[in-house]
Amino acid sequence: MAAVTNIPWELIYPPQYIQSINDSGFNRILVESFLIGLYNLLYAKAIYRLFKRKNNTFHISMQTSLWVIINLSYATDWEVLRVAFVKHNSSAFDMEQEITGFTNDITAPTVLRQIWTVSAALIADTLLAWRCIIVWQKNRWILCGLVLLLTTNLVLGIFSSLPTGAFPRSTSDNPLIAYSAALLRVTLFAVFYVICLATTIVATSLILLKIWITSRRIHSPFSYRKLGAILAESGILYSAVLLGQATLAAIKWTYTPVNGFKYAARLNTATDVIVCLTMPVTGIAPALIALRVGRETNPTDTDGSTPGSHLTFQRTQQSTVQFGSHHGRTLHDTISTQLSVYEHEDNGISDMTAKESV
Repeated sequence: MAAVTNIPWELIYPPQYIQSINDSGFNRILVESFLIGLYNLLYAKAIYRLFKRKNNTFHISMQTSLWVIINLSYATDWEVLRVAFVKHNSSAFDMEQEITGFTNDITAPTVLRQIWTVSAALIADTLLAWRCIIVWQKNRWILCGLVLLLTTNLVLGIFSSLPTGAFPRSTSDNPLIAYSAALLRVTLFAVFYVICLATTIVATSLILLKIWITSRRIHSPFSYRKLGAILAESGILYSAVLLGQATLAAIKWTYTPVNGFKYAARLNTATDVIVCLTMPVTGIAPALIALRVGRETNPTDTDGSTPGSHLTFQRTQQSTVQFGSHHGRTLHDTISTQLSVYEHEDNGISDMTAKESV
């Protein structure tokens, strides 16, 4: 038994696997630096537009909190890599342990990087869920469902943010037992992201469904430009990144230390490509929504329309359907009013309905 418990970690993890993690960690910070710069530009433009309007305190505070967390996460990632490559560089295995966070030492960077990731995901999901709730006029079933998903994710996020050393048996001399403890934390984090993905997909789908229903009732023609704007503003980019990360995590989970290392190096490279996108996209997707919210375009002054023509109410067949129908007008007014509570006359739907009602 003593021979088993004293097996070095380096004999369990092949050198190619460890080196792939170190290489991916270095390349990841380069790509993440570019994306963080892009996000900062989008955030600055979005906040500038939101400040020019009124009654956007909630949105500004949430966007600012998200911006602070994402930049702190980037700074933490930079510090983790600096410690790995400069301070703990006695062996490739030591560097790999610092990069992945699979260490028994409760260090600030390994704890903070999880906290930032979980916090950013929760804020981004909250923004998208609240947008969905407002669009659906605070429907109680949608409200309860999304709140349940967010609450579950909050609990999972807290436990997945704990360092590996906080889990039972993580300090065991048996490397396989310690590996199981580390795998437990990764599993919790994977489940956390799966629920994040579910929340994002549900909220995005409900928003798109509401827009489709509205378009049908006001006879809105199909437009690729409009579709692209809707997809960008509804969080589809965030959903795609989370889906890719969950898929790769599920694939990696199927491989064991016995027979999976010959594929693990390639999976690490592919996973890190998605990982370097996750935090920036977590901020970029809400920033795109904020850009739309802060656009200074009145519903009566949109592309191809004028205030005069919007107020004429000529008795044509089209105007009769759109303005003469009490039901159609109520739908338009209700959506615009409800969205303005959260986004101060959100143009994501009100612009679309205004254009088609002229």
